[in-house]
Amino acid sequence: MRLQLSDGEMPEELAPHPLPEMHAQHINPATGEDEFELAEAALSNEQNLLAARAEPVRSRKSAEVDPDDPSTWGKVARNDKCPCGSGKKYKHCHGRH
Repeated sequence: MRLQLSDGEMPEELAPHPLPEMHAQHINPATGEDEFELAEAALSNEQNLLAARAEPVRSRKSAEVDPDDPSTWGKVARNDKCPCGSGKKYKHCHGRH
């Protein structure tokens, strides 16, 4: 082995070079889509999606919802409150089969 001491300056060939910006990607072999790109798009739109899901059923419909008429309720998610006004989840109230 040989050790050479210097005055603290690195030779140019050993000096660290800045790395290029890296981007992660994973191509789905079945669809050919970049799954990381889809995930980034989903995360950027997450606030809009959460706001849309948080809206109650009544504000989604342009017409008024009549608690006594199930035909005016439209599509109700299982875990939303039942439009009949009982305070129960739809799946435990009118959503039972």
